[in-house]
Amino acid sequence: MNNILIVDKLSKTYRSAFFRIKHRGIDSISFTINEGEIFGLLGPNGAGKTTILKIIVGILRADTGKVLLNNISVNDIEYKKLIGFLPENPYFHNYLTAYEFLNISGSLLGLKGTKLKDRISEVIQLTGLSRFGIEKMKIKSYSKGMIQRLGIAHAILHNSPFIILDEPLSGLDPIGRKEVRDIILELKKNGKTVLFSSHILQDVEMICDRVGIIAEGELIRVGVLEEMLANPKGYYEVKIELQDRDNISELTRYGNIIDIEGNKVFLLIESERQKDELIRMMLVNAKGRIIKLLPLQRNLEDEFMSLFKIGNNNEK
Repeated sequence: MNNILIVDKLSKTYRSAFFRIKHRGIDSISFTINEGEIFGLLGPNGAGKTTILKIIVGILRADTGKVLLNNISVNDIEYKKLIGFLPENPYFHNYLTAYEFLNISGSLLGLKGTKLKDRISEVIQLTGLSRFGIEKMKIKSYSKGMIQRLGIAHAILHNSPFIILDEPLSGLDPIGRKEVRDIILELKKNGKTVLFSSHILQDVEMICDRVGIIAEGELIRVGVLEEMLANPKGYYEVKIELQDRDNISELTRYGNIIDIEGNKVFLLIESERQKDELIRMMLVNAKGRIIKLLPLQRNLEDEFMSLFKIGNNNEK
């Protein structure tokens, strides 16, 4: 895969208004994003996610490090043409309609006439705003979900290849989060690369190809979700249907019995060797059948919490 974004050793320190005391924002952050993937920047509030995104967008300047998008520096004017950005708390002119706002924004981006009109129709359709009857609705009457949709429509209006969304799922109800997730997946389907930050683990787990986990301004893990959440210790959950309940005691040789329902036994197996021995025993002795054999996986919440504890311990 081709790297569309390279983030190399970014650091940023803030100074307080009084006494000019230094506070670390982020420290030596490095990662890459592949073309066409959805990359989630994950961490608790205050971890440094927004600082990273603002540096990538060009709103903040890093103390050290560099950002390249398609080998173009963040300091190059051409860089800005390649990105679309939704800030965490977007603000729009309340007394405009969505059409009026997008028309002004598109004009500033250099779109004109039929091309601008067609593009506005496309992004309104893609983001689902079309079903709200927004032709005459003022933005001040929009719900949180509609504001997020309008923000995404604005971010993708000039059809840039790289979309950056800061907490696009924050503050939405379950239906709103589902709809925004679908928009992000549709952007990927249309060939866009999406970088977004979030602290909502379930949503990240559903749509991201890879994630980077931030804690206390440090990047403590980057990886493919399937690999990150893979069965780390060879644990398996097994459901067996026995011909005779008298054979239940034999199963303790292969794992820990979790539950028994009639002739059905649930086992937790803790190694590949035990799994292979159990399968061999069932085939040779024909004392029952294996109904289910599944590797146990961690969820993203387990991974996040364990790594966040590691991050905190490193700070001590």
